[in-house]
This record gives sequence, C-alpha cells and structure tokens, in this order.
Amino acid sequence: MNEQYAWVAWFRDLVGKIATGGEEQLIKRAKQVDWARNSSIPPLLRYGDKNIDPFSFLYFLGQTFDENRRDTVHASISRVFGIEIREIFFEEGSVASFPYIKSAQLSLFHAGKNGNPGLLWKLFRQATAGLEAINAQNFAEALTIKNVGVAKLTHGLFFINPNDFFPIIQATLENHGELNLPSIKEARKQIKDEFNGLKNYKEILKQFQDAYPGRSFYEINAELMGNKSSTSKKKKTSKKTPKDDKLMKNSPPLNQILFGPPGTGKTWHAVNHALAIIEDKSVEVLKKEDRDLVKQRFDELKESGQIEMVTFHQNFAYEDFIEGIRPVLDDGSDDSNNVHYEIVAGIFKRISNLAKENLTGSSQETEPFDLEALLHDFAQHINQKIEQGETIMLAEG
Repeated sequence: MNEQYAWVAWFRDLVGKIATGGEEQLIKRAKQVDWARNSSIPPLLRYGDKNIDPFSFLYFLGQTFDENRRDTVHASISRVFGIEIREIFFEEGSVASFPYIKSAQLSLFHAGKNGNPGLLWKLFRQATAGLEAINAQNFAEALTIKNVGVAKLTHGLFFINPNDFFPIIQATLENHGELNLPSIKEARKQIKDEFNGLKNYKEILKQFQDAYPGRSFYEINAELMGNKSSTSKKKKTSKKTPKDDKLMKNSPPLNQILFGPPGTGKTWHAVNHALAIIEDKSVEVLKKEDRDLVKQRFDELKESGQIEMVTFHQNFAYEDFIEGIRPVLDDGSDDSNNVHYEIVAGIFKRISNLAKENLTGSSQETEPFDLEALLHDFAQHINQKIEQGETIMLAEG
C-alpha cells in the first residue's frame, strides 16, 4: 500500500481491536487515551459510559488529527490499543489523503441523551464485514438519531471500512468533475429515504466506482479532497478585490435583536435571519423562497449544530446558559441514591467552545486564549451594567 494511505492500515488495526474487545474494552481504553485537551474533559467522555460507542469514538478521533494534537493522540491510541504506530502524516500536499474532520462539527452520535448505542454497535459490526452486510433498517434507524445526518453517518462508516464505504459530503460531491451525480442536497434526501436510503447510497457509490475504475474509495476521496485543498489554497492567496469589499458590506450583521410582543413572529423571522447570515443572502431573497424549503435547511443546520435555539424564560438560569453543576446517576448502578456531580457547560459555553476549537483548528497563527477568563469577564461586565442601573436587552426566542 502506498505510504500516503498508511492511515487506512492503522484504522483497520484499530477497528479490529475495537470489534474484538467489545463495549467494555472500548469504554476502558477511551478513558486511558491522552486526547491532548489540557485539563478539559473531551466530549466523548462527558455523557456516561454507555454513550461511548464506536462511531462517536472514531468520529471524535478524526477531529483530533489536526496539526496541534495528532502526534500525541496517534501515539496514545497506538499504545492503549496495542497497535503499530504508523507514519500517517506527511508534508503539505499529501496530508489530504487523511479524511480529517473539522473540529466545529459535532463529534458524537447522540445529543448527550436519547442516543442508541446498541444500534450503533450493531451497525459497526456490520460495517466491518462490508457494505453488503449492512442492514437497511439499521441504516435508516441510525439516521433518525439526533445529531446524526447523512454526512456524519457515511463518514463514520468510511472510517470503519474505507474499502467499502465513501463519505457523502459537500466536498466530495462538489469536486467530482463531469460525473452525473446528485447535488449534496439531493443526495441527502435520497439516502434519508426511509425505505430506499441504503439502496440509493449504494447506487451513488457505484457511480463513483464506475467513474474511477480500479481505484479504492479512500484513493477517490483523497483525489477529490486534494482538489478541494488546491482550490482553497488559491482562494486564500488571492487578493481582495473591490467586489469582495462590496460583498462584505452587503453581508447581514451578525448581531441582531428582534423585538416585539409575544405572538408577533419573532421566532418565525429568526429562521430567515439565521439563514441569511450562514448562506450570505439577504432576508428579502429568503422571504421569496418556498417557506418549507427554507425551514428544511434551517432544521438541517440546527441538527448539525451550526444553529442553536434558546428561549429565555423565567426558569432559565446562569447554569443553563454558562455552566452549572448537575447530578448524574452512576452507570450500571441499581441504587438510585448513587449519584455524583459533574460540571456541565451551558449552551453559550458550548457554542463558545465550538467557536474556539474551530478558530484554533483553522489557523496556525491564532494566539491561545483562556475561555474561562473570557466568560468570567463577560459575566462581570453584565453585572457592572446592572449595578449601574442599565437595562440589559435580550431577544425572546
């Protein structure tokens, strides 16, 4: 195998160890890994033992292979699981062969609760046996789990078995040349079909195989991601033009407050304003689009974690917004009084953490900063305003 694809053999060994060891061994070893996150608890370990499933483990692992953490995590995983350390990473130009996942993406195959680890383990074992071993009903059920979409599920399957599966993501469908493949939106719709989703996924995979005869899926992925990387580099080195300045001036403001009495449509209009920011469109253009399609895109972005909705009601406290201590029942205990307490991030801190990880992961020149100190300063600033008699305005959800 070309050394550029050494990650394939390493993941094959890792997946084999996970499959052989089973649930208990994965939980035990996940806790022993050095995830290179300083003192913070990695998301994978925050929601109890039962939610450490193989898909969440591998997908989260894919996020840690950025330049800052990959050497530490790679060495630690190899040691903990007893597999050979391989020279996976190379000079710029060949690194695109590894399907690194941006840290801004939600890594877990659940939303902190309401997951389905039993189903994910079943699907994991099927995937190790190959595409034809996948059960169509299990495939469809996995797509109903909150925070699991087509891109995430197919990327997870790709990590498990890159010979038989291929990630259906925007980058691969945008860089396929003259192939007559569906758009990413249409592909998601076809694969999420309750009755024909797996069949439609197989047909898309066959189209890629026909277009690249004799090539493995991981080789096809590397070529397409390499095209994307080259395009991105060109964009980064291009100079800013007056047209770019005009586009920036026309972009919607990022901080907006919609106000009015209850029932006047603030939430309804918030959908358009959120999409206007993300899609770089004007609100007026979105108003003219089909409302069902607009809402569908909004829901997909919400499901992927790029949009969060929160209602500031009377019971909404600091602990919900910033951080608080929550009681957690110990896993595997029949004693309902066996409780421990964990510090749980609120919605604002979770979003801030995602923004921080995305910023530090996308720029090598970013200066490190202390998120805890920033949150403290933010709270102090608000308290000072209140003490001075100023009114703090918040938009209703």
